[in-house]
Amino acid sequence: MHAVALSLCLAMPLTQAVAPSPSRFHLVRSTSGSRGTPQGGRFVMEDPRTVFHAGQDRQVLVLFEWQGPSGRHRCEGNWKDPSGRVVFTSTSEVDARGPRFAVYWGLSLPDRVATGTWVLEASVDTEP
Repeated sequence: MHAVALSLCLAMPLTQAVAPSPSRFHLVRSTSGSRGTPQGGRFVMEDPRTVFHAGQDRQVLVLFEWQGPSGRHRCEGNWKDPSGRVVFTSTSEVDARGPRFAVYWGLSLPDRVATGTWVLEASVDTEP
């Protein structure tokens, strides 16, 4: 059995790293696991962890919670394999009724998957 480590990362494009601009969105928290349930308008991760096992775990779920302006937002997550290649993109439209909003995405794990550190880079309205 091989372990697949999942790292959570909000990478900033090089152009913003050189000339930073104030972001409208701030990451409050991120959590990953293999099981979760909606409870009272929130998604609760039942087994928070960052290491997953190919052939044993069937999926990886990642929850992001942001603070930012209310309104409709487009959220995007790029799943990168250990080589850094984007292998899947998850998107969601969120109607934030207050300053905090969240989205969760899942990635199915096949029995054979590249082992190493996987990264999920997230953005809201194109802002990392």
